[in-house]
Amino acid sequence: GDVVSSWRNYGLNSQPIARIWTTLDAIAMEKLFHMETFIVQNDDEHEILFPSMYTQDVMQRVATFIAELDSLSPLAEGFHIASFPMMENWTDLPSPKAKESKKEEEEEKGDEDRTEAIYKVVCIATAEPFANKLLDMEEDLLTLTSTSVLEVVVSRTAKGGDSPYLTEPYKGLYLSS
Repeated sequence: GDVVSSWRNYGLNSQPIARIWTTLDAIAMEKLFHMETFIVQNDDEHEILFPSMYTQDVMQRVATFIAELDSLSPLAEGFHIASFPMMENWTDLPSPKAKESKKEEEEEKGDEDRTEAIYKVVCIATAEPFANKLLDMEEDLLTLTSTSVLEVVVSRTAKGGDSPYLTEPYKGLYLSS
């Protein structure tokens, strides 16, 4: 059967990893390469979270970072993830929609171990003109384009100190523990 894997963010500074990657040369050489970010609900409704942002300035910062990297740096060898922000300001994610009935609220109480998917944040980096059209494209066809896709499922979970997924080293950070 199919293997279903799930990933939880256990760390305080973890980085989500894209499910489809684009090579660095495709990004660097393509002037029209841009990123758009969407909120996707019910697998068909989507709205723009971030408008189209071209990657050329960020790629210039990446090139400068690599060119100035000292050969004795611990980053000179191995696999590392480096973040290069594209925006200067933070953006809050939308609040989850309110429960439609008291019955839904009551069903949730006492079920602290359950996680509920609220929506997905989908980042699409591509040279294609309309990233929103790629949201519905089959993955086999999507891999033929110069496109990267990062999906993060936003879930309702128990509050920090009550979470069954909180590892021991972090429990002391919560007052209710």
